[in-house]
Amino acid sequence: MQQSIDDYLAKFAERCTEELKLESVTLDRDPTPLYRAIGAAAQAPAEKQVRIAGPTLNDLFEGRPVRKAIARGFGLGQAAGARPGESAF
Repeated sequence: MQQSIDDYLAKFAERCTEELKLESVTLDRDPTPLYRAIGAAAQAPAEKQVRIAGPTLNDLFEGRPVRKAIARGFGLGQAAGARPGESAF
């Protein structure tokens, strides 16, 4: 979990919720809003958590079997614990 947070911060640490305001504190200076959002999501009942359905690899790479195989090789298109063919997007 910590590695995922570190990866997120490496990409988006200069962002914040009110980034158009110059005085806003970014996540690299104070990651508390990120940790609060993760905590709130973890405490939400499973039935209230929303999974956004998206395209499958078949949808994305229709007629392009080589690209689909490459994407599958990188582990794309499958969420952790997802069944084969289930979208991760």
